[in-house]
Amino acid sequence: MICPNCGTHVSDDALRCPACRCDLGRTTALPRPQGVWCALAGAFVQSENL
Repeated sequence: MICPNCGTHVSDDALRCPACRCDLGRTTALPRPQGVWCALAGAFVQSENL
C-alpha cells in the first residue's frame, strides 16, 4: 500500500508508516478491479462483463 500522508510504499500489514510514522490502522485498502481496456472505446471492461 502507499502511505496517504507521505506516499511511501508500505507493506500491507503495517500499522505505521516507517518514514513518517503516520497511523495506518484506519487506512482502507480498495479492491483492484479485474478487467481489460477496450482499444476501440477506450473504456475499462470489468472481467465479469466479458
